[in-house]
Amino acid sequence: MKFEIKKETRGIGYSENQAKTPKKAIAAAAIILGVSILAGYNSVSAGGYAKDGDVAMLPALKNKGEVMQIFKDLFKKKLPMNFKQDYQLKLKDKNSVIEFEADLYNSDAKIAVEWVSASNYTKNEKTSMILTSDETALIKGYVFDSTYILVIPGIYEYEVKDTVKKFIDFYMKQ
Repeated sequence: MKFEIKKETRGIGYSENQAKTPKKAIAAAAIILGVSILAGYNSVSAGGYAKDGDVAMLPALKNKGEVMQIFKDLFKKKLPMNFKQDYQLKLKDKNSVIEFEADLYNSDAKIAVEWVSASNYTKNEKTSMILTSDETALIKGYVFDSTYILVIPGIYEYEVKDTVKKFIDFYMKQ
């Protein structure tokens, strides 16, 4: 029996010579995306819930109470302490003075907590009720005078938790 080798032939179908141009591929993707958005399919912004592969929106913390509760919950796990709320502080070192109302304060451990993303910071107020940017610059490595001051700048839960966890690790090493 004699075998003959022939060149392969292809019928109508996809081949590398028939590949879509980049413009056609981008246009097809844009059409699919547009239809998905209009239909609200699997979309958090359309009022649905985050599903596999969808990006959930990050809700911002609305008030100081939410931030302070995160701090207390995380701190309670490692070092149970009681904190006073809205405590007026006036701290002095040899060169500078910091005067503000701490969101939370523990006088035994000398730990003050201040959330600087609260709505009163966006108004650029200059009062002794808040820690100003000049005063914040005086705090080096969480410490001013003999007081530990945790400045929390974030507005998202994951940012606040990360900042508090870093402070707790720092404080426990002292």
